[in-house]
Order: sequence, then structure tokens, then C-alpha cells
Amino acid sequence: RDTSSPETDEDWRLRMALDHVLDRETFNYAAQNTGKHAHAFTTLTATASTNGLLLNSGSGVATATGMTFGTFAEFPCGMGAASTYCETTMALSQSTDSIPANVQVDVGMFRRGASTAFAPTDGVYFRFSSAGVLGIINNSTTETQFVLPAPGFLALENHKYGLSITEKVVKFWIDDILYGELTAPTANGQLFRSATLPWSVRHANTGAVAGGLQTIVTDYTISHGGPSYTS
Repeated sequence: RDTSSPETDEDWRLRMALDHVLDRETFNYAAQNTGKHAHAFTTLTATASTNGLLLNSGSGVATATGMTFGTFAEFPCGMGAASTYCETTMALSQSTDSIPANVQVDVGMFRRGASTAFAPTDGVYFRFSSAGVLGIINNSTTETQFVLPAPGFLALENHKYGLSITEKVVKFWIDDILYGELTAPTANGQLFRSATLPWSVRHANTGAVAGGLQTIVTDYTISHGGPSYTS
């Protein structure tokens, strides 16, 4: 159970805030929207269709390969009294209990690496690997990881993976159930180094891979709660 006390002012008024959507996308078209999204790849690539965005569309197993995809736009992430919410609906081609060794799939709010295997350089995100489903905070390439106590989701099952981000804490939600949270290390003033972050996904083979995992992303939504934000 996760409970919080309401905030009140000196006149006993409850503090209230509205959420507003900063960006959303449903991948139901046959060509990349190059005005909105960037795509970089080495051997592994992605295809767009009415079924969604398919990562590693060729089922590649080559070592030291990868691809990354995400927004050009960046969004404020959890400063002051504000919260940023990132929700992505996606499915894997294999169950989360049988992800091949040396495969990593990252999704969330992060800066995409510039070269293979495009490892995130800053941000917060889910990672799917042979270790299971992980929650990760990354402060200027230094990762803090937590294996989430998530059940073994089956192949091709769509689930909604949500992040609620404040300055010091990120909570990891799956289908609106809280599975864990991470707090910024005491040596860091905030979770990550950036003040804004893009929505991103990444699929990489960091070593020898026994089978070609694929990921299909259906949609994402980025929203902001708390003080009004003007871009």
C-alpha cells in the first residue's frame, strides 16, 4: 500500500493540481514520422505498421548491434513540486522469463547513446533482459538498478509500463500496479543530470545472442502534473 498525506495551506485549503498531456503517439501508420521521431541503428532496425513499431524487425542476433528510436522533443522531468508521467504500451515476442542473454530493451525517458550499442546516457527507464524486468535511474551514464518483482509476462502480451518521476524519486508501474521505486543516490541532487528528457526506446545485442527477440510498441503518452508548464 502506498499512501500520502494531503497538503494544506494555512487556511486549511487542499493543494490541487491538474495533469496535462505534453505528447502522445499511437504507432498505427506505415512510415516513420521523421518530423517527430529520430531513428539510429547498426544492423538491428525497426519497421512501422498499423500493428505498431516493431523493434529488431529482422530478428537479428549479431553481436554488438543495436537500434534506438525516440522523440526530437524533450519534456520537463520532475522539478520542484511537479511530476512527469511516462506511459508506454508494448509487448515482447518472448516471455519475460525467457529473454535471451545479452539482449537489452530499454523504454522510458532517456538520452539515447550516439553510437552502438546506443546505451542510454542519462534518464529513467525500464529494462528488459535475462535478469528480468528492471527499473533503472541513470545519472550521466552511472546506472542504479532494481529488479522489479514482476510476474513472467507471456510472449506478445501487451502491458502498460508507467514511470512517475519527481526530482528525487521515480516509481515504476505496470498496468497501474506499483512494482517499485528508486531514490536518487545521496551524492546526487536529482535522479539524472538533465532538466529535460526525450521519450526513447532502445534494443541492443551486447554479446552473443541465442535468439532474436523482438519488441512491438503500440503507443506512449507523456503528461505533466503540478505547476503549469509552458514550452
